[in-house]
Amino acid sequence: MPRSTTGRLNDILEAIEDIRAFTEGMDRPSFLEAPVKDRKTYWAVLASLLVIGEAVKGLPGTVTNQHPGISWQAIAGLRNLLAHEYFRVDADLVWRILENGELDVLEACIREALLPSGGKSS
Repeated sequence: MPRSTTGRLNDILEAIEDIRAFTEGMDRPSFLEAPVKDRKTYWAVLASLLVIGEAVKGLPGTVTNQHPGISWQAIAGLRNLLAHEYFRVDADLVWRILENGELDVLEACIREALLPSGGKSS
């Protein structure tokens, strides 16, 4: 049975919250060392980004079209990179994704989409 849109939106929120919990207290230097010194955290973050990308790929246009400022294709593309070309991903790329503010913007859009009105103004 396919995952519902609400389920996918909640999956995205949970993955964002997980990433924040996993990286709490980390700075760039410590995260860059994570692939060697803290592999569990590093792979947990990658798995969460993969979940976000997979959930985004399944969102209908009724959600994504409401938020044209989100680079939905780039998020799905990151999922493809993580799944199929994981060997090209490095900690610096991941840290830049975590720190560029896009997860905050994505979270706000997802929370809006989960409102009873579906994020549409009345």
